Amino acid sequence: ALAFIYKNIWSLVIGTMIGTLIMTVWSHFLDEKINNKFAFEKDALNELISFGKWIFFSTAMMFLATQADRFLLGKIFPLSLFGVYSIAIIFAELPKEIINQLSSKVIFPLISHFSDLPRNELRKKILQKRILVLPLLALLVALMASFGDTLIDFLYDERYQEAGWMLSLLALGMWPLVLYATIDRSLYAIGKPSYSAFGNSLKFIYMISCVPLSYKYAGFFGAVFAVAMNDLPVYLTISIGLSKERLSCFKQDILATMLLMALVAMFITIRLAFDMGTPGNVL
Repeated sequence: ALAFIYKNIWSLVIGTMIGTLIMTVWSHFLDEKINNKFAFEKDALNELISFGKWIFFSTAMMFLATQADRFLLGKIFPLSLFGVYSIAIIFAELPKEIINQLSSKVIFPLISHFSDLPRNELRKKILQKRILVLPLLALLVALMASFGDTLIDFLYDERYQEAGWMLSLLALGMWPLVLYATIDRSLYAIGKPSYSAFGNSLKFIYMISCVPLSYKYAGFFGAVFAVAMNDLPVYLTISIGLSKERLSCFKQDILATMLLMALVAMFITIRLAFDMGTPGNVL
């Protein structure tokens, strides 16, 4: 309604604030048995400071790391090419959005429920649940990496063709994120959020150092390739943390990665059989 009346960007800001305010006020009246009021609880504060500081730091580093490509490539790329990249990254991050929903609403509550179990039993529970989603995510990543250029050609005109090879690289680069995002919440559940904070810090350092260097020596392709590989530091850090906490899923990661490679090889073979070339003429 605000957009229809005022026709400017502030409609989005005001609308979001109004929506949040309504949800906040309404939530205080959902349970009539509870008399909500401002209160101060020392034990809760200490717990928030001791545990929450890592959550805050990890979230801050994750935001900087995930947005660094926009800042860096916006400076490096011509405006038209940066627009093409923005289209590619939207599609490439589709597995990421699915994983975020699964991780926060399914995996984390499930792991928290079993967090009091002995580590070997908790690890078995995680492996059992994780094996159900990894093949589906491997299929999605393989499809995006193998046929992303076809999707771009179908949806956009020839001005956006370069988004095809970018999408192929960026989608394949989402695989390390898929692997660690399906398991890293277990570290939160057992009270070890520092590994994620450290991993996101390394990712930020990687972005601000490797992307400019890759562009300097390998041009636009090098910069996009560096962005595609930006989740490797987080994956390695989380894997080390899981190993130290006796929750390692490394063997399962290897098997899932082999499945991904087999799917990509199969899809590329199909492309070649139909004379479609390799994905984006890059892979």
